[in-house]
Amino acid sequence: MCMDAIEAEIALCANLSDDELWAALPRLAGGEREELARFLIHLGETERRDLHLRHAYSGLFNYLVTLGFSEWEARARAVAARSSAKFPSILTLLASGRLHLYAVVLLSPYLTSDNHESLLGKACRRTTRELQALIAGMDPGSSRRDVIRVVSAPVTASDAPESLTDSEGAVEPGGQPGGAESLFPELEAHPDPAGRAGPSNADSARLRFSFDGPAELETLLRRARDLLRHKYPYGAMGHIVYDALQALLNRIDPERRIQRRIQRDLARARRRGGG
Repeated sequence: MCMDAIEAEIALCANLSDDELWAALPRLAGGEREELARFLIHLGETERRDLHLRHAYSGLFNYLVTLGFSEWEARARAVAARSSAKFPSILTLLASGRLHLYAVVLLSPYLTSDNHESLLGKACRRTTRELQALIAGMDPGSSRRDVIRVVSAPVTASDAPESLTDSEGAVEPGGQPGGAESLFPELEAHPDPAGRAGPSNADSARLRFSFDGPAELETLLRRARDLLRHKYPYGAMGHIVYDALQALLNRIDPERRIQRRIQRDLARARRRGGG
């Protein structure tokens, strides 16, 4: 939309009654979902014809980024376009709102010609956690891989090690709205104003960690967060995990025990020398 059209829409919206405004939202949401399904159809046909290759793009992901999509949005649409080309019923479910895009991303690796109707039916109107439980119940070994990703670093992005970045096929929601549910949603609304992810040098690289764990881990993290509230008022998980690992290594790491012994011996020697 051009700026004139946007300003006209803002003015129109401001003049709507409460009932008119409320009634407009489902209609607009439905139109957005239908446009997504239409876009995925065109995207799938583009890949079938290899048009992106003819225009010097190595993959749909690269092309979608140039269209202004974020990396997550580009990966998700590339995955959904391929899956919906194989199983067109995905498009109907997306357009109707019974299935959301992140659900398609989660389910895509597990869809087959034999199970897609049943699995897609079970996934309709499920939350992210319910979808993850559905996949885990279908395949106990299906937990997503652990990920360590560079978020920011004192070096340029091109210097970041490839092993710490996601490939096109690895779709992680990250900060994608409506993606994976936060363990501590109350902390999302009140982030640490200093932007700290954990006790570290301000000039060092910052990484994002993603891994699966047992449900009991949530209880442990919440308890640790409460006990450390005096030290870290904002209770970010980076602080909690950092302190927990420091405490663990102080207890079991033989190298740290040796270092403490050396420091004690040096302190005794200094005291004797001073006396």
